[in-house]
Amino acid sequence: MMSFNSKDCASRQCPSYEQFAVVFIGLCVVGMYSTAAFSPGKRTMYSLPSAPTTVVARASPEPMKTSEEPPAPTTVVARASPEPMKPSKKPPIFESATEAVKVTVALPPKPERKPTHTPSTVKSVTKLGNSFNLLDYSLAKVRYGRQPVPRVFLDRLPRNLKTMTSVSARKALFLKAMLPLILQVNDTIMADRGKLLVLNSQVRVGGTLLEQDRAWVKDLAGRYGLDEARFDRAALVKLLDRVDVVPTSLALSQAVEESGWGTSRFAQDGNAPFGQWTFNEAQGLVPFDRDVGSTHAVRVYSRLIDGVHDYIDNLNTHRAYGEFRKVRAAMHRLGTDLDGFSLAKTLTRYSERGHDYVDTLHAIMSANDLVPLDRARLHGA
Repeated sequence: MMSFNSKDCASRQCPSYEQFAVVFIGLCVVGMYSTAAFSPGKRTMYSLPSAPTTVVARASPEPMKTSEEPPAPTTVVARASPEPMKPSKKPPIFESATEAVKVTVALPPKPERKPTHTPSTVKSVTKLGNSFNLLDYSLAKVRYGRQPVPRVFLDRLPRNLKTMTSVSARKALFLKAMLPLILQVNDTIMADRGKLLVLNSQVRVGGTLLEQDRAWVKDLAGRYGLDEARFDRAALVKLLDRVDVVPTSLALSQAVEESGWGTSRFAQDGNAPFGQWTFNEAQGLVPFDRDVGSTHAVRVYSRLIDGVHDYIDNLNTHRAYGEFRKVRAAMHRLGTDLDGFSLAKTLTRYSERGHDYVDTLHAIMSANDLVPLDRARLHGA
């Protein structure tokens, strides 16, 4: 055990009391600093200043373990906020998992504007006219501006069509109501005709039809009144003579004449603007002036477009209109556009009036400038 000897202190130079106190205080300060620096307790976190500041922090997928070489950090770029951050309802979108993780805000998509559809049944001519005006639907623009026709397909004509005081307005409204329906039916026929033309070209160069094509041709022939379906070139040409359109000018003129510009009882009550006959009274309306002993009626349809379909099918299939189909096919062979004015001359058997009926159709076409509407096309696909 070491003891303090005053003689030893006298023989050596010993530190003074003041020096000993300074060294002791220094050791205490170092001990306190070491305790604070290496304490395992949680450190106090201080809030960031209120001004926005860009902060770079270390992000780690697991709690940090004490090691000599910590794992490679991933940099997260965030924007400091003066308020506590609230949890997001949706997780952030990470653009990369290997590079610095960039936090982006996934904004909800903007709501798409739904297209406005014109109602298929309009009971008032005023509402129908307003709908056409909103669509900028003008016959003059369709005729000469090559404006496409909007796809407005009425189920039936307005009941108060005949109450319109302006004759020109009533005529324009009827033509604008019927034009899209005629174009739609013609487009449906042209889709079948286009496929049939491809198959006909295939047979013409010596090819044979696939089994599914034969089944399709057989079904098409049945729909167009040809019971025996053959697949040679002559049979396909005969079918092509039937699977064809009716010029718009001709269809419109007949609708005008047969329905009295859409005001007839058959057009209003039966959706029959072309006055198609049926001999089943349960399927039609009996004319008030029908001759005694007659059994015909005017067929009733659930929609206007069904009446248009039946009218064009009648011209394409009935034996009474063979001349019509023959002249139409000749126009195709010559490479000319279908001429509604000329084709009207073949429809003397459509009415008991014969040639007078044809003259009436010609007058309607000329007075109402219907021939340019043969170039009309529906808007879009």
